[in-house]
Amino acid sequence: MGEPRPGSDRPGGRALDPDRQDRQDRQDQQDQQSQQEQQELELRVLLERAVPRLPDPEGRLAGVRERVVLARRRRRTAGAAAATVTALVLAGVLLPGVLRGGSGPVLPAAPVPSVSHHDDDGGRDDGDGRDGRGATPEPSRSDGQDERVRFPQLGGLSLRLLPGWRAQKSPEDAVSGPYAHAFLANQPLADHPPACDTKELTECGPIVSLLPGGALVSIAPASGDARSIELQGLSELSLAGSPSSFCRNIGGTKEYGALLAGPSNRAEFTVSLCLGGDSPVVVEDVHTMIASADFVTGPDEPPTNGSTATAATGSGPTHSGPTFSATPPRNAK
Repeated sequence: MGEPRPGSDRPGGRALDPDRQDRQDRQDQQDQQSQQEQQELELRVLLERAVPRLPDPEGRLAGVRERVVLARRRRRTAGAAAATVTALVLAGVLLPGVLRGGSGPVLPAAPVPSVSHHDDDGGRDDGDGRDGRGATPEPSRSDGQDERVRFPQLGGLSLRLLPGWRAQKSPEDAVSGPYAHAFLANQPLADHPPACDTKELTECGPIVSLLPGGALVSIAPASGDARSIELQGLSELSLAGSPSSFCRNIGGTKEYGALLAGPSNRAEFTVSLCLGGDSPVVVEDVHTMIASADFVTGPDEPPTNGSTATAATGSGPTHSGPTFSATPPRNAK
């Protein structure tokens, strides 16, 4: 037998047919794409399992309905009182002789006081019909500058907080461990959330009702199989098939889940985003903030730029090892 010709791809000197080679290349690309899609599907399924599907606590919905009814009654009472005061003031301006027993100079009417309520359930009622659903999220500061907030109970997690967002730690009696949570929202949060003495997120959530366009982000320690996943930074925010019971209870219509790596380059935290509507901009903002994660050891530093964020203070568990920074923001799917 003669030696194979230069450039031949097979023994015997026979070169592959160009069309057949193209078909083989396309088949290889399709195989690689199918393998990548399969890996992404497995990660999505794992993420959905990592995001807790929490059962509704007994009596929770009944308690929420009762508080809504009481809030409406208070608003109706306040509105009736304000209307009465307004009528009396107008009568004093237009009919001074009737009220003062004769003619005389007309005195300027006193301004009608506004009525404001802060419900005990963490919702907000400003006396103008805003019961946590009719209002729009308010910005947390007006300087338009980003800042970093820190959560010592989550291993020294530090995030860059965008303008218009608020941050809150879990209560002091759950400063670390599986019940620790960090919360981010683009609307007011409850001043004093109840203690997280169970695994039910509904027992320590700082929001009772999402405003239109509102969003609540919860960050908690990962558990189970999720902690064995090797990961650098933040995984993609994946849309869950249906919102969890907690998200639905506060008026959420969509929920996203993701995993966040710690200093060990393994998934150490689960991230849940509950949305009160469809807002790709909010999803991108959340990805930007979570992807800015650092893990810092040492004494706590107070928030800068005069933010209203209520990040944790005091000592907490820390991680040894190098400082970890998450990957740059990417578009959420």
